[in-house]
Amino acid sequence: MENLRKRTDIKLLNDQSKARKLISKPIFHAFKIFNDDLVAVHKLKQRLCLNRPIYVGFTILDLSKTLMYNFHYNYMKDKYGSRAKLLFTDTDSLCYNFYTDDIYHDMMEDKHLFDTSEITRIVIMENLKAKVNKWNKKAFCSKNANDKDAQLVFQAIYEGKLRLTRILIEGKVNVNCQDSDGERR
Repeated sequence: MENLRKRTDIKLLNDQSKARKLISKPIFHAFKIFNDDLVAVHKLKQRLCLNRPIYVGFTILDLSKTLMYNFHYNYMKDKYGSRAKLLFTDTDSLCYNFYTDDIYHDMMEDKHLFDTSEITRIVIMENLKAKVNKWNKKAFCSKNANDKDAQLVFQAIYEGKLRLTRILIEGKVNVNCQDSDGERR
């Protein structure tokens, strides 16, 4: 949440007399000299308008955490058990590494729990596009991370004998295919 009390104003000045005048004011915080002709003067806000109630933001984050804990412990742990491992969390997302025969089938069984609004971007399951487009949009809590949002996503999809692993690292997609015998394709 944004702390309005920590906001500062910065003035870049090239006049020594104006810099001295600003430094002598009670709202002066700090200064930084770049060279003989340029100085940055940090000032505190002269007027502060507390128009963002912190308790509302705190309550929203607390409710979000409760929903995410509920999803993790009452859905993922119950459904996948030791086959699911929580890799990391963010304020509004959970990233898992888990093993299943068909992730899309699992998502269809509990589609009210997943945000599938952008699932059509996944080329692997072209035959499911018609069904997927009818699913909930922006439902709580989980979503397939798209390529531009994720930093690190490991997603294993099993289709018959072919195991396709999509690894996304820093916006670049690498696709590795192996059959059940371990041969690369």
